[in-house]
Amino acid sequence: MGFEEFKSFDELNQKLKKTILLSEEARDTLQAGMDVLASAARTTFGPRGRAVALGQGDGSPLVTFDGVKVAEEIVLPDPHQNMGAQLLRQAAIATRDKAGDGSTATIILAQEICREGIKNIAAGANPMLFRRGLAKGAAAAQVALERMSRPLRTMDETVQVAIAASDEPEIGELVGELITRLGPDGFIHIQEDFGPGVQVEYHEGMHWYGGYLSTAFITDQETGQAILEDPYVLVTDRKISQAEELIPIMERLSQADEPRLLVIAEAVTGSALATLVVNQQQGRFRCLAVKPPAYGALRKAMFRDIAVLTGATLLSDEIGRPLSSVTPADLGRVNRVIATHKMTTLIGGKGDPSQIERRIREIRTLVELTQSKTERDKLRQRLARLAGGVAIVQVGGLTEAQRKERRRRLTNALSAVRGAVHEGVVVGGGVALLNAIPALDEVKAENDEEAAALRCMQRAFEAPLRQLAANAGEDGGAVVGQVRWLQQKLDNPNIGYDVLRREYGDLSEMGILDPLPVVRAVLRNAVSVAWILLSTETCVGVIPGQKIRWREPSERQRLWAAKRADLWDRARRAGGRLKPPRRVWPKPEASIKD
Repeated sequence: MGFEEFKSFDELNQKLKKTILLSEEARDTLQAGMDVLASAARTTFGPRGRAVALGQGDGSPLVTFDGVKVAEEIVLPDPHQNMGAQLLRQAAIATRDKAGDGSTATIILAQEICREGIKNIAAGANPMLFRRGLAKGAAAAQVALERMSRPLRTMDETVQVAIAASDEPEIGELVGELITRLGPDGFIHIQEDFGPGVQVEYHEGMHWYGGYLSTAFITDQETGQAILEDPYVLVTDRKISQAEELIPIMERLSQADEPRLLVIAEAVTGSALATLVVNQQQGRFRCLAVKPPAYGALRKAMFRDIAVLTGATLLSDEIGRPLSSVTPADLGRVNRVIATHKMTTLIGGKGDPSQIERRIREIRTLVELTQSKTERDKLRQRLARLAGGVAIVQVGGLTEAQRKERRRRLTNALSAVRGAVHEGVVVGGGVALLNAIPALDEVKAENDEEAAALRCMQRAFEAPLRQLAANAGEDGGAVVGQVRWLQQKLDNPNIGYDVLRREYGDLSEMGILDPLPVVRAVLRNAVSVAWILLSTETCVGVIPGQKIRWREPSERQRLWAAKRADLWDRARRAGGRLKPPRRVWPKPEASIKD
């Protein structure tokens, strides 16, 4: 049935059980949903932000200062408004996942750009041309931000970046200590603990979960550790089961007066493992076999990482060389290996530093290109193991809500500092975007719509500073005007407003800095939401409260289910074993009814 057969969209909506909004009404409704979410989330912005209490399933409140956490909990009853709210939420989550911080700033900036853009489109501007102007403005602002950036100069600045991201001096100090000890690429595993405070455990060198293959390798009975000093390292992704595969290389090492060997393989079993155990127990040849790291594709990648770190040749099936032909030149070296029943640690890999650095650069590039948070975490673990630093942070608290909030703040601070170390920082407090406004004046607009989009972005760039001031109880517009006047008077673009101290000054010298990746992610994701909203012409939403009608099983499905049940019945009576019949659930129809 075509649309022309309906007298109105109301009649069509009632037939389809969906609501359809067009043109200006669609955009206004999406904007209304964004406004609801933004009003709840923006109050958490900045060091003077207010808490939001979120109701949980058991009725207890979860108190948070995280804007994206607030956004995740909001679902609006109106389907069209809810779509607008979810668009804004997706942008905030994208910023958090990419940069670790800046989610609330994304909400504030996106709301402002959309609000100004809708006014222009309602006045007759072409949405697609307006969108092109936003793209030009975003590109110019990004270039301006990169020109403003500078590297972190001192550890104090690193701590200040962490404090700005977490709003807690204690977490800032902890992050500074972690970065100082492990470097920006060190892997930091954060887990919740039932203690009152925060505890940190450091692990030196490359380590993975997978210990020795036999307790016969233990050298320190008191600690249960198997320790091997300055061993050669055999790295292979093959399974070793025959003693004949290991004996030749062990003989060559003995002749060279170097009777120490660490074996890292896919598996070591049978007579091969027995040979290693006997030699270790007799003390004639010090050796150790350990479990391989990780699983699947990650295991293959880590085999290559270990080979690069130790300077070994990875003996894989692709090479095609038998293990019996291995010489000491094919083996790697480490200063020490420590293995327990569940963990192996390599300390002091003696691989070629240039090859290690090249490998680190490759993994770092993959971290930047990977979209999946899980995959990025795995890559960061590999990066940390190559760089030689791992820490386990146990975050405690008196209540579960306190533990979760502290963990979130620590995670945000670490992500922010890593981005600052790798790509630099810009002046914080909303001033970086304020200083990017003149760059938009230099953009050449080809038509009135593009010019209007650039003016819209210039006004929106003031929003973060206005909101910071408003959350501190100040007049946002007056603060923005005062900052601009002082910047002009003192000829210093770093002048801003410190909402904690309630004073104006050079924010760079005061340590109020934002990582460049955070501000860049805020800009990109906010403009992306505006593109979607301003170019939306039709909005289709499902009427809430509808129930899905389940289709009855077909005759073929009924016959198959009966046959399976009959077979199961017979087998059970005969005492045989047979899997029970799979229950055939009817599939839901696409249609919806009351």
